[in-house]
Amino acid sequence: MNYSSVIITTNQSSFDLVISSLTSTGLEIAHIDRESARLVAVIEAESTTKEADIFNYIRRTSGVVDVSLVNHFFEDEA
Repeated sequence: MNYSSVIITTNQSSFDLVISSLTSTGLEIAHIDRESARLVAVIEAESTTKEADIFNYIRRTSGVVDVSLVNHFFEDEA
C-alpha cells in the first residue's frame, strides 16, 4: 500500500467546492485551514500508478492552485 501526504492550496472563492470535490474521491483530508485556503490530505492507493492518478486528479481539480507532495510511504507486501 502507498501513502502520501500532500498540501493543497486553493482559490479562496473555490475552497468549499474543492473540499467537496476531493472528499468524493475518497481522499482523506486531515486538516483544513480556511484562512490560508490550504488543506493537508492523505492519498492512499494500492500502487504508485493509482497514487499518481489521484495526485493528478487533485492537480486538475477546478479551484486548486497547487498541490505539493510532502511525504511518501509504502509498505512492501512481500
